[in-house]
Amino acid sequence: MRLPFLLFLSLGMLCRWGLAPTGLKADEAAPPVYVVTVGSPVGLKAYAPGRWGTVSVVLGNRDEQPHTVRATVHLRGFEQVRFSREIWLPAKSLRQTTIPVQVPEDFPTDRRLEFIGRVESPAAGPPRPLEHPAPLLQPTAMAFVDDPQLRPASADAGTDYAYESALAVRAASGLDRSLVLNSDRFLPAHFQGWAAVRAMVLSGDRLQQHPAARQALREWIVRGGRLWIQGDQTSLATIERLLGAAVHLELVDRVPLNSFAIRYAGMKGDNEPTQVVVEEPVQLKRVLVDGAEVLFTIDGWPAVIGIDLGRGRVLINLVDSRALIRPRQSSDRPARNELHDTDFIAREPLRELATELRGEAPPPSVPSDLRAAVTAQQIGYVLPSRTTLAAVLGGFCAVVLLAAGGLHLAGRREQLVWLSGGAAVLATLILVAVGVGRHSRVAASTASMQVMQFHPQMNEWSVSGSLASYQQDLQEVQVHATEGARMQVHSPRLAGRIRHFVWSDGDRWRLEQAVMPAGVQVFPFERYQTGTVPVTARARFAADGLSGRVDLSTLAQALTAAEQTSPAPRQAAEAAEAAEAAASPRGPADAAVLKDAVIVFPYGRPLAANLDGDGRFVAGIGDALAENEFFNSTFIDSLQRQRRPIYQAWYDAYRRRSDDNAYLIGWSERASSGVTWGAAAAAGDEDALVVLPLEILGTRPAMDVQIPGAAVEAVTVQADSGHSIVFDNQTHRWNHPYTRPTRTRLRFQLPSSALPLQLKRASLFIDGNIPSRTLTIDVIGGTDAGERRTVYERSNASGKFTVELPPEALQRLDPEGGLTLEFIVSDVRGPADEEGGARESGWSIRETRLDVVGSTLPSNGN
Repeated sequence: MRLPFLLFLSLGMLCRWGLAPTGLKADEAAPPVYVVTVGSPVGLKAYAPGRWGTVSVVLGNRDEQPHTVRATVHLRGFEQVRFSREIWLPAKSLRQTTIPVQVPEDFPTDRRLEFIGRVESPAAGPPRPLEHPAPLLQPTAMAFVDDPQLRPASADAGTDYAYESALAVRAASGLDRSLVLNSDRFLPAHFQGWAAVRAMVLSGDRLQQHPAARQALREWIVRGGRLWIQGDQTSLATIERLLGAAVHLELVDRVPLNSFAIRYAGMKGDNEPTQVVVEEPVQLKRVLVDGAEVLFTIDGWPAVIGIDLGRGRVLINLVDSRALIRPRQSSDRPARNELHDTDFIAREPLRELATELRGEAPPPSVPSDLRAAVTAQQIGYVLPSRTTLAAVLGGFCAVVLLAAGGLHLAGRREQLVWLSGGAAVLATLILVAVGVGRHSRVAASTASMQVMQFHPQMNEWSVSGSLASYQQDLQEVQVHATEGARMQVHSPRLAGRIRHFVWSDGDRWRLEQAVMPAGVQVFPFERYQTGTVPVTARARFAADGLSGRVDLSTLAQALTAAEQTSPAPRQAAEAAEAAEAAASPRGPADAAVLKDAVIVFPYGRPLAANLDGDGRFVAGIGDALAENEFFNSTFIDSLQRQRRPIYQAWYDAYRRRSDDNAYLIGWSERASSGVTWGAAAAAGDEDALVVLPLEILGTRPAMDVQIPGAAVEAVTVQADSGHSIVFDNQTHRWNHPYTRPTRTRLRFQLPSSALPLQLKRASLFIDGNIPSRTLTIDVIGGTDAGERRTVYERSNASGKFTVELPPEALQRLDPEGGLTLEFIVSDVRGPADEEGGARESGWSIRETRLDVVGSTLPSNGN
């Protein structure tokens, strides 16, 4: 009996020794907190220069009492930037969390990426650095997220066409076969976990049960990500949960296909279709699509669609991925490079998807350097008062006058020059002394300027902004940030100084041990946030123009959402202001104020919104603003002059990206940035350019409407001589100057929300310069498609003028609500004009706009 007892005792001691933390001696007491890992790669397990990522922290607590510890991570060679998380460990628990980290933009691509992690807490014993290598991604990296349980376990289980089509996309772009795979049980719950890649393929329904991962992925898309959703592997429910109301997909049925053609849609509809013949039938989800661009069709049904979301792009195939690839054939180039060649070749539709997936994200609407310049202008200094200046200058003048009189009586007027110079020096010294004294009393201050883009379909909004801080001397400050706010941590303005970013629950962080230089410093920041109530702007065409309303109360909640959740201490002045606002019947928290609001369409100039204090606005034909103008006031003040470049930059970016949405944009002076400087910093200006998508509702039957020309889309259509190249359908603008005679046929499409419409008046506005030529305008259409009627003819038509269309021309709307006009510019009239250089100087039409007044037709029941 003694031998079995000793054997069991030895085994027990061996197990106890094996389960003890590494490095502890038998006679040492184990610390309450033990470390499993700190700084190991997690999520996508990949990182890229200048982008965020996450690392894992796993800690345990042996104690009967809870403990709060701090885990810290830094990159080897970049010890001056440290990332930490304060972690609360319940009693007798094991907890896993993550720490967001950012790789420096200038990280050498040929250098090994290695995270050094440690836990600094007495409860965990002496800190022991843990080293974790991690892969560094190339700019062309692509992630593949699928349902691992659905992947074939072996080659005998069948071909994974979803995975093979992702490889074919890489090969179609001339890239290697490498894909970033997610092998963790949980998908990244924060944006930082997705930020390392620019393109991604989603195959499966893993997102359906992960709301935090869906929100993080939406932010990744809005920030410029390119996502391909394999609709044959992903359910429509998962797609709609991810994209919200940005797109609506209604499944009609599923049909098997063996032989079919995939055709281009839209402007590429004339391209050759892709013929597909397969032995095993492929499935097509026949879906009714709303809110997306149809890129390819099969038998008239959408096969591939695209959705623009913020600066990002989402592509969805509704036909099996197997239809988009084909096996490698003997006629293809032999597979010789295992890193690049694949077993399947992308068909033409998939090549188009590959082109969009590898495209660069458009830059922010307002460049960071412009935001920084405007923000820096908001940081002011205390100048001497007018009373002080008047006293000093008045004293100087009095001394000079008295001295002049006295010297004149004494007969020593030549001394006045020296005396005046001395008085001027004395006045200057007094002003300098006053200025230095006031400078020493200038309090630290902050200001922010941000562009807030709302996404009402998902009840979320994204922010790109700049923060400016002023302080007199070099000193340490505390910076706090709310949920979703991020700054560039590797700022050159803080080079050589330790920056300690400490994260807490709720995706908040604070910056410790940061020493800010003296003077004005500007830092870029971003923020992404979810609201409780969608912020919307809705309008419909009415007798006085486009009339609508924006809910200023919900807008105020969004503007101050970051302030309400901020963990930073607020100033006494702000607390007093908030208390006063709460006591008032209608304070700043009840409604926002939008100033200088304008409505923009992709087809014409901005319209003054004429927004009142209740959020109602109206924009008529007479509210069209001049070129490069965004204010309807006769005179603009200095603040509007500062904001004009912001408006212009946003509008130029809007026109470049060919966005089909209308927007209401305006300026708010009460928009919390979500980043707060320490208690020494006084509250400053927090301005924001608010960008709200404008939802245009249908006009009721038998109602008078006024449609400004900015809401009427003009495109060139086929004429007798073909398509004209003088008008660009992408930019909706004329190409000028032009030297040859031309026939340009434009179709003006009235808004579908105001149809069917009976026209009462139509005015064609033209801004051009057509010297030594004749401009003729014909209305095309009627009972005969080739019928035309000349409504305007003039030689040397130049300047800005309006052509009122005759009543008979107003009856020629086509069934879709379009009015077609043909612009005919003749050749120069004679030899005299040619000798005068008229042919070489060319002609220009800078703008055309069709303003319409009419009535919607009564319903069939009336």
